[in-house]
Amino acid sequence: FLFLGGNNSGVSFHRHADAWNAVVGGRKRWFLYPGDRAPPGGVHHAFEPADWLARVRVPMLTNAQQKVAALIDGSAAAVEPLECVQVAGEILYIPEGFYHATINLEPTLAIGIQNVKPLGATETAFYELNAKPPTEADAIASKILKSMPYNTEVLHKQAMSRKRQEKFQEAEKLLERALSLDSSFLVAMLDLAEIKWKYVSQ
Repeated sequence: FLFLGGNNSGVSFHRHADAWNAVVGGRKRWFLYPGDRAPPGGVHHAFEPADWLARVRVPMLTNAQQKVAALIDGSAAAVEPLECVQVAGEILYIPEGFYHATINLEPTLAIGIQNVKPLGATETAFYELNAKPPTEADAIASKILKSMPYNTEVLHKQAMSRKRQEKFQEAEKLLERALSLDSSFLVAMLDLAEIKWKYVSQ
């Protein structure tokens, strides 16, 4: 892959098979979370990276109550990411299944290589979760949630598979569960509002 971006551009949170990234010129800020917990605010297009930094990450650092809850019961969304700034000439390895996002701190050119297929069973299940029809995706999500009960991305995907099966009340409960773990999960909020308005309240 070839990555070229201007100041404050970047890539939203996502996960995949293991990869490495080399910065040729410029500087890139990385945010990483281990794969068992989705990052606060959700994945993919929930927030652009700069918006996530301003609207989720910075307020999160000042919310002592959320930090305490995360430490006590382990059920809150992971609070603080692993972070680093990568400069020209440095290579960063991203382990399989790690959620990651980037912000370019100046115009940046980078290259990367990623395994096409995951090696582990968990990441293989994540890949299948995105590719299978609703009933199969639902079963895969249930299997993943046995080992990752607080992963809000999986809860959201299972809710959407239930919605496609017209199990609207079950979808509603799953989205409420995801939001109880991560109150910043914007896409889950919007999907829950749609389900309540269009299907459950009627």
